[in-house]
Parts: sequence; structure tokens; C-alpha cells
Amino acid sequence: HIFHKKQRLNKELTLEENSQVTLSEKQQSLEERLEAFQQSAIYLHFCRVTQSRELSEDHWRQLVNALNKVYPTFISKLYNLNPKLTELELRTCCLIKIGISTNRISALIAHSPSAVNSILTRLYHKMTGEKTNMSVAREFLKRLE
Repeated sequence: HIFHKKQRLNKELTLEENSQVTLSEKQQSLEERLEAFQQSAIYLHFCRVTQSRELSEDHWRQLVNALNKVYPTFISKLYNLNPKLTELELRTCCLIKIGISTNRISALIAHSPSAVNSILTRLYHKMTGEKTNMSVAREFLKRLE
């Protein structure tokens, strides 16, 4: 009985160690993809532009494609949580995900900062069924991968 228990515990320990290695590798891979993204032309473009008229439809497509490389399930999870996600909501989520401030987002989507906050809180409510403030909604999107 003790021998079998020891074998089972050793197997569990090995599985746990393998799990930690896999998690460490995933984290390293994510950090590498994120670093590459932050050096990409499209990321730098979004950091430089100051108004919505400086962004074309192609820029937005490039941003979504680049985000998909860093966070392969981010966009699909957004659509799973809200199948009727609008283009404006998607763009707002993408900008949140890359760390753009509310004031900059408002300029990039041509809406007021309060409209950006409303978009975030309404979207969070649609996705989770819970009402919250903008900062919780922003953190939710930042953590979504």
C-alpha cells in the first residue's frame, strides 16, 4: 500500500513539474511574441498617430492580425463572449489590449473619453452579465488571452 502511494505521489510530482515547465515555456513564448509585436511597424504606428483620420481600414486589419499572433485566442474569445461585437467595440478592445490610454483611444476612434468609458462598461456587461466601472472592464480585457 505504501509503495503504491509513493508511486502515485511520484507520478503526481512529475506531472506537476512538467506542468510548471510548460507554463514557464508558454510565458516565455508570450513574452517573446509581445516583444516582437511592440517592435512591429503597426504597433509603432498606433503609438505615433494622434487622430482617427491617420488610420486606414488596412491599419486596423494589420493591428488585429498582429494581435492574433501575440494572443492567438484574444479576438475569438471576444466574439465568443459577445457574438454581436461591433467594429467599434473590437477596435476599442484591441487598443485597450495594446495599452493605449482612454484619451488616446478617444482620438483614435473619434469618440469622446466618456464614450470610450461607456463602450467599455457596456461591453463588459454584455460579455459577463455584470455591471462594473471602466477600470474593471479595462483590466478584464487586458487579462483576456
